[in-house]
Amino acid sequence: SPHVSPASVAQPQPVPSHLLPQMPMGPGGQQMQPGEITVHPELHRVLFAYSAPAPGHLSVHTGQLLYVLRKDPSGWWLATLDGTIGWIPEMYAQPVTGPAEQC
Repeated sequence: SPHVSPASVAQPQPVPSHLLPQMPMGPGGQQMQPGEITVHPELHRVLFAYSAPAPGHLSVHTGQLLYVLRKDPSGWWLATLDGTIGWIPEMYAQPVTGPAEQC
């Protein structure tokens, strides 16, 4: 069956075209440049599964922990999980509060 987002979550807008040239392609692909990281990495927990529809996006599963590297005003966050970097919709993750080992 096709991936269905939770009813309470709006479908994200497409990644803006001005971000596409900067989209890392994962291991062996384009490397992140220091100027592209606009926030200190922040630990977030995935709220909803997201299946990457195209290269440069990051597939995640509910409950996973990842680090957000960049928060773009368009509503897309650049995140890293298990060595892979890609974009996820901002509403699919929330900051983790407190020590991670107590989650």
